[in-house]
Amino acid sequence: MSTLAIIALTAASTAAVALLLARRLFGSQGRRLLPEDLGPDCDPLLSLVLRANQAHGVWVWDGGGRGRLRAVVASLGTSGEELIEARLPRLAAQSGSGTELLEHGVLVHVAATGRIAMVLLPSGVSQGGLEAARLDLTELLGRLQREPILASVSRAQGRPEESVESIAMRLAHQVERLLDTEVAVALARPQGVQVLGVSLRSDPRLLLALAAPGSPLDRVGRGIEAGPLVSDDPLGRAGKERRRARPRSVILPIPASDLAVGAVVVSTPEGLLPPGSVTGELLQALHAAGPRLVQALDRQDLHETTMSDPLTGLRNRRGLELALSRVAPGEGALVYADLDRFKLLNDTLGHAAGDSALVYFARVCGQGTRTGDVVARIGGEEFAIWLPGASLVEGADAAERIRAGLEGGAWDWQGTPWSLTASFGVAGCPETVPGVQHLAARADKALYQAKEGGRNRVVTAS
Repeated sequence: MSTLAIIALTAASTAAVALLLARRLFGSQGRRLLPEDLGPDCDPLLSLVLRANQAHGVWVWDGGGRGRLRAVVASLGTSGEELIEARLPRLAAQSGSGTELLEHGVLVHVAATGRIAMVLLPSGVSQGGLEAARLDLTELLGRLQREPILASVSRAQGRPEESVESIAMRLAHQVERLLDTEVAVALARPQGVQVLGVSLRSDPRLLLALAAPGSPLDRVGRGIEAGPLVSDDPLGRAGKERRRARPRSVILPIPASDLAVGAVVVSTPEGLLPPGSVTGELLQALHAAGPRLVQALDRQDLHETTMSDPLTGLRNRRGLELALSRVAPGEGALVYADLDRFKLLNDTLGHAAGDSALVYFARVCGQGTRTGDVVARIGGEEFAIWLPGASLVEGADAAERIRAGLEGGAWDWQGTPWSLTASFGVAGCPETVPGVQHLAARADKALYQAKEGGRNRVVTAS
């Protein structure tokens, strides 16, 4: 995919959200959104959500990126803003949507993958108004989720070794140009058959979607059926709410040797491919993409193997060092953590129980951090958490959330309960060290102080 195509895809996803809101805001006729409508430093899409819902304020917290808050507030005092912003980390950890009745109005929130979008509506809003606001927030989160994929594809331009996402995007774009229709490219991964490429005409919310087990796309993508298959529900999502009806689709395998590496979904009016040379060009494109995708998947799997801890699935020390080496000078916090009295657990319950406790702690760490943070197992019972862009205070807050979550959780080994706790040391750049390369030593020293001070505590490096 060319850089222009990537820009167009990004613009298309942004425009889709803006068009949805503009239609509600200005009616079917619409009008041009003027700069003075938004104010000097406002996020345009958040401002559109604000006006379309006649809301008091809109907030988006991207836990998957730098964990920064974006907000547009029209009429709410400082105390009200602080009350709402304090809810962000807690609600972001819970997937799904909900509403809360507050003193200042009705708060609607939608959370997914560590990100959250919220809008404060006036009191007395109708049920239809609540649903419209929820759909607007879902669109915003979808855009946030797509940004890292698009950035990854953009970075891959000009590299001799393309990423899996880049090849999938290029293939979707190529087939769309060939057939003049919507296209999605899905690949077989350990977690299932996942959509990793969409064309400009396709619903951008399909990106990263998993096909339901046993669905037509799942069967063709994993090589259970040779295809092509025709379906009006290729991903098996008929039971889920959908914003618009989808046309019939033809699902064709992406071959690699004698196996299918994935499948392409082509929307057609009658479930038929065009006859003659056009279909021949389509099959040729799929055969050419198959071996490239296999090579890219092999490179990705090898990279993940050398950078990952086989027990927990987290990054290992090498993976953490790579993540730290790739950041530019600036803000960031590093947390070192160590399970308390781990040797006693191993000696009492056995090494299998110790492994289970490590996996459990890894899961607690993941639940207490943002999607863009890096959690690594760097030793036996030693873990590290890199929070790019976070302040020292934010790093300490994350460590405390994990500490409290571990202490308050219930873990047992084959019916034998065991109280798990951990100690934490936190260092921040630039608060405690001038450069990222010095963070590890300071965080390790703070961790030692936490262990010496009685364990089950967070110590912040001075």
